[in-house]
Amino acid sequence: MIVPRIFRPQAIIPALLLLAAPLAVHAQGDAVGTPQHTRTFERLFGISRHIDPERVAEVKALPPGEKLEIDTTGDGKINEVWYIDNGYRHDKEIILVRAVDEDGDYAETGRMDLDSDLYFFDWDADGYIDVVIDYVDDDGDNDLDQMGLFYNKNWRDGKDDMTVWWAMDIGDDNLLWYDVNGTYYQPLCQWRTHFSGDELFYQFRLTVDDEKWVNVWEDPFAFYDPDGDLASEVVVRISAVGDQVKNLRYSIDADDDAYGRDTHNYDFSITALPPEEGLSTEGWHSEVLTIRGVETLPVLSWDKTKEFGQQANWGKAMLTWDEINSNTDENPAQDPHERWEGILNAKSKHGDFEQVGGPPSSPFNKRVEVSANPASPLALYFDEVDQRFHLLGADYGYMDVDYNLDGVVDGAQTWKDTDGDGKLDVREIDVNNDGVVDIVQALKPGDRAFALEFEAFPDTYKPAIARALEEGQAFIDTAVGVLGETPADVQEIIDFYSGPLAAHHPETEIGLRIRNTPAGARFYVELVRDRLFARMKRDHADKPYMEEVVRRYEAGDYAGATTHLQNRAGVIPYPAGTAPLARNGQTYTRRIPVTVSASVTDEAPQFYQDYPVSIPVADLRATAPDFNPANCVVVDGEFWLDWRAVPHQVDSWRHAGHISNSAKNDTARRGRSEIQLGSEWLVGNNDSAAGFTGLSFNGVRTSGGAMELSFVADIEPGESRLFYVYYNPESAQALAYTKLTNAVPENPGYVAWESDAGAFRFYTGQFDFFGKQVQLLPRDERLIYPLIDVNYHAQQDWGIDALHVGKTSGLGGVTVYRGDTAYPVQSPAGEGDVTFEYKVLGSGPVRAAVEMIATNVFPDQPEAPVSIRAFIYAGRAESEINVLLPEGLDGASIAAGLMRLEGGDSFSRAGAIGEWGYHGDDIGEIGLALAWKPEPSAGAVLSREAERHVVTGQGDRATYWIRGGWRRGMQYPVSYDHQNWEREIREWAAALHADLAVSVGEKQDTDRQ
Repeated sequence: MIVPRIFRPQAIIPALLLLAAPLAVHAQGDAVGTPQHTRTFERLFGISRHIDPERVAEVKALPPGEKLEIDTTGDGKINEVWYIDNGYRHDKEIILVRAVDEDGDYAETGRMDLDSDLYFFDWDADGYIDVVIDYVDDDGDNDLDQMGLFYNKNWRDGKDDMTVWWAMDIGDDNLLWYDVNGTYYQPLCQWRTHFSGDELFYQFRLTVDDEKWVNVWEDPFAFYDPDGDLASEVVVRISAVGDQVKNLRYSIDADDDAYGRDTHNYDFSITALPPEEGLSTEGWHSEVLTIRGVETLPVLSWDKTKEFGQQANWGKAMLTWDEINSNTDENPAQDPHERWEGILNAKSKHGDFEQVGGPPSSPFNKRVEVSANPASPLALYFDEVDQRFHLLGADYGYMDVDYNLDGVVDGAQTWKDTDGDGKLDVREIDVNNDGVVDIVQALKPGDRAFALEFEAFPDTYKPAIARALEEGQAFIDTAVGVLGETPADVQEIIDFYSGPLAAHHPETEIGLRIRNTPAGARFYVELVRDRLFARMKRDHADKPYMEEVVRRYEAGDYAGATTHLQNRAGVIPYPAGTAPLARNGQTYTRRIPVTVSASVTDEAPQFYQDYPVSIPVADLRATAPDFNPANCVVVDGEFWLDWRAVPHQVDSWRHAGHISNSAKNDTARRGRSEIQLGSEWLVGNNDSAAGFTGLSFNGVRTSGGAMELSFVADIEPGESRLFYVYYNPESAQALAYTKLTNAVPENPGYVAWESDAGAFRFYTGQFDFFGKQVQLLPRDERLIYPLIDVNYHAQQDWGIDALHVGKTSGLGGVTVYRGDTAYPVQSPAGEGDVTFEYKVLGSGPVRAAVEMIATNVFPDQPEAPVSIRAFIYAGRAESEINVLLPEGLDGASIAAGLMRLEGGDSFSRAGAIGEWGYHGDDIGEIGLALAWKPEPSAGAVLSREAERHVVTGQGDRATYWIRGGWRRGMQYPVSYDHQNWEREIREWAAALHADLAVSVGEKQDTDRQ
């Protein structure tokens, strides 16, 4: 299975990986009604593992969706619920569940929850409990802190026993393990189990002969999130049975590029084995757990695990560094995700270090270093020549290069310690794997020992990557100028990087991530740089300047080698990044620089992901009067071997100003035209009436009637990113970008719009949203509209209609206030005088837009229209809403409504309000949120019976944003709750409120002069 695309698997695939699927089957000879292999179960849970056949029959006879409620204590309070679990994620034909309320809140909420309740799962409803999940709230705050998944594993000794995965949420982010059929199957559950943040888990076994739980193999698996972004930067796995340690894996995200969005993003690992005399954790133990009333043997605690991993007396160690920035299995077709376990080492090619865990990472494009006597504590050092971290104590190192990912070695690199001092001092490079060493570098190891702490690495590693990219590209440009052409064996690498790489496993965007990240690009830039140098060293050996070029290059002074080559060879390079751009048979000789800058503020998020940027075409034409929006390309300003195109869109979905009733439906009079260019929409509107576009992300309005060019950008606070808009003044050109937004007119009487991350619908003035299971589908398969002959009120593979709006505003319906009088721009459930007309304005690779025009809102002006436009951007889960009122409504305020969720939790902050609550058994928990730009005229919250109204603007216009969340569709749904939603909305609103500065530079001509 590559990606679990369908939430309900048709067949459970046996897990072959580290966390094997539990073999929760009836033990041999253990038939229903017999006592064999049940004593340990009864010791833990105080009940028989066998269910009374009459109870089984009673539960199976329940009408669909109904539950059997039982008061087993006689105190008048329900504390057990029995039911048939037909949850969409399960694949068993029938599962009988006995749920026990262990914290006494069922009487209050009327449902079992995921904090302190206990669930018994009887597969096939045959009267035998197969697996158990125990959720634990250990501090009384009604959220999940610990959980255990209990099952029978077929241990070789065949004892009456239970095994448990016991997970602990150290960081209190409420995110732990996902299950299918009440247990953990690795292929189906691992990417929806958090395995990140600050948390850990153990594996324990308890047999009929044991007084205490015994830790087996995972002791523990610990995750650390020092920067608080919910994505762990360090993961440490200690494998042990009891006190006896088997091995260590210690992985770190050295370039700190997860930003909370790429949950598993590790760059290197140290795998270590104990010495021959063995290694014990005795003396390091600091904790004894109690699981279902039974103590464990002493275990390593979360705060001791890193320390033990670093300082224990390890006998052998291996460094595995992911040079290509893609930590997948050795066979990505088996699983194209980056591993949550860290970097799993492969067996060393010399046979002196074993594989630990599996499946291993690829044997290609991973730098491996092996030490028979590693430093204690474990540490790395940095070398100034190759600009890399190395394992202190390493005897040797190597990397087999496979640049085109076809499984064939294309180059080889080796590192040697010639003087035996524990530091590698020579690097040899065979650029094409022909057995001939082309480059020999004398290394200069640094004296500083870098402890295995995340904070030690980014400040050194990230500048090293940036320097390698800058100096490498400069050398490439110069070398090509000296050679007069790009050699074929060099061009093949550039061509792969520029083209096929992006299509390498698009379902998880492995190739795109390699190409578009500095660490991945560095891998290819250095391969090209080295091949060019090797060619010059061979073909220009007789040139007087080459001796000094070779000396500087092999000393790691690439900038000096470049400068000397330019000065002595008399070649002033024409940097590739300033050459004309060729795309799709077109040549673009003119470009406009655009800079996007994000300031650092107290409220700024750690990272702006897919932040929409909109630039009026008028601004581009101010510097380039011949700018042609029908034939342009946006590229990332960082040139790494080639330009990387950024999907863009040009449209003019502006607000049409104050519309007269006679003109509002006359598209011919408004001069509207739509031209579809491949999968890109270029939308024109010739109407010159005054108005505003309302298209920029933060509500800043551009000039009326102006076309806009839009794209989305990733940016860090304090960063300025450069983009170029290349263009050809003539003709039109179709650009084949993937369509990631969509909008459709649905019948009868509503309109729907979506991105790959969110989906909304508007009907009779009410907004609702569809919950998507976006993590289960590639981006280009996440669009769901139109929903034809689909029962979207029942869960589907893609998700569900997640909001029952009733007669409320739903998620953002508009109400106009004039003094104390409210004028709802709604006819809830189709009942009311307000009438609507809907229009799809368009959709494309970057954004989609729809328009809703309402009349009969104001009794004294029934023909006066209220215009509502909704926009959505690729990669964004929210929708921007713009409202324009008719002229002549003095003293008007525009309010957006947010319905209350029954029994839900509400919160508010500057510029945002939200709700989190249960929304019925069919949907489960959902979240709703509204955000607006904080300003003196906005923010007043008006309480209504079934909803809250927020004044988002005064006068004739307002901008706000709406967002919905569906727990079951989230990547980590256990046990995401109101605290998680509030944190997410707080960070989301802070990003919306930020002002990213966009500046347009002077036109540049890239024709060679």
